[in-house]
Amino acid sequence: MNALMGGEHAAGAHVKLAAIWTARDQRWSAAFLTRVSACAAWLMFAGFQAGAQEKPQDAVTTLVGTWTGTYTCPQGLTGLTLSITAQTAETFTGFFHFYPPAANSAAREGCFSVRGRIERRRVSLEAGRWITQPEGYVTVDLVGELNAATSEMIGSVVVPAQVGAACSTFELKAVVPAQRVAGICHAGVAWNSSR
Repeated sequence: MNALMGGEHAAGAHVKLAAIWTARDQRWSAAFLTRVSACAAWLMFAGFQAGAQEKPQDAVTTLVGTWTGTYTCPQGLTGLTLSITAQTAETFTGFFHFYPPAANSAAREGCFSVRGRIERRRVSLEAGRWITQPEGYVTVDLVGELNAATSEMIGSVVVPAQVGAACSTFELKAVVPAQRVAGICHAGVAWNSSR
C-alpha cells in the first residue's frame, strides 16, 4: 500500500510538475511568438518598402508622345516640340522641331531626327539627320532628367565640340493628348545617324 501510495503520490507530483511546466512553457511560447511575429512583421514591412522604392527605378517609362517647351542657345529662347514616335525598352526615336516662340521672333524654324535613351530618370537625346535646316544652325543633343510625377523633362543642351557655341538649358512638358508630328518634319525618317 505504501508502495502504491508512494507511486500515486509520485504520479500526482509528476502531473503537477507537468502542469506547472506546461503553463510556464505556454507563457514563454506566447512571449516568444509575440516577439517573432513583431520581427517578421517589421521585416515584411521593410521588404515591402524597399520593393516599392526599387520598382519605379527598375520600370521603363514610356516617353512616346509630344513634349513641348523651350531651349536656349545663341539665337536666344527657342520653342521646341519633341515628338517621340517609337520606343523599345530604354531606347526611343523621334523628331526635334524648333521654332520662334512669341518672346523671340529672331529664332528660326527647323527639324531633325533624334534617338534617345532613358535609364531610370536620366534621359539622353542624340541628334540625327537634318530634315529642314535653317542657314547657320547646327543640331544639338539633350541630357536631362525626367520627373514622372509632373511629366516634365529638364536638363542641358549639348552642342558638338567643334561648334563651340554656348547653349544652356531646356524644359519640356508632356502634352496630352499627343499632337501630330509637325509638317516640317514629315519629309524625314525618325532616325538617321548622318548629321
